[in-house]
Amino acid sequence: MCKKGRFIVFEGVDGAGKTLLANSLKDDLLAKGERVMYLSFPGRGEGTLGWHIYQLHERPEIYGVNSVHPLSLQLLHIAAHIDTIENILKPELYKGTTVILDRYWWSTYVYGKASGIDSKCISKVIDVEKELLKGFEPDVCFYIYREEGMNSKISRNLALKLNSIYRDLIVGFENVVLVDNSQGIDETLFFIKSECDSL
Repeated sequence: MCKKGRFIVFEGVDGAGKTLLANSLKDDLLAKGERVMYLSFPGRGEGTLGWHIYQLHERPEIYGVNSVHPLSLQLLHIAAHIDTIENILKPELYKGTTVILDRYWWSTYVYGKASGIDSKCISKVIDVEKELLKGFEPDVCFYIYREEGMNSKISRNLALKLNSIYRDLIVGFENVVLVDNSQGIDETLFFIKSECDSL
């Protein structure tokens, strides 16, 4: 059985504007009467595994955890991704829903490598997730970047480092569209909607 719905991914460094753009696209498609679902990795839907892992990532103290090794954290993220892929993403794509996903396994690789995890090691732990996604590859992946005015809690140096790892990773991938979000939400969203219309 193959997917019937469109699968649209938004990726990029924290503060580049991908979440705002992803939700704006969702609202636009819903207004047109399209069946659309917005998801994010690791997930923020209350009561899901992803929600707990997101909370653990952001506020480990509420679980009584003092610290989490970077590789352990990325493994937890992958567990949440798998839960979402199998329980929500695939069933919705089968139904013909357009699924907009905020982050992909690329984030696991990029943020893991930036935290000091060996690239071979992080690649191996991502392999299970990639295996489950075979036949469910995105129709398009928008890589959002913004050279100026990053609205982020992370430092500019870290943002530059992450962007560099992302750029190296996405070379050779099909269906990747680089989107400069420096011009403002309306102009950027118009460009993204135009790309989606051609899918």
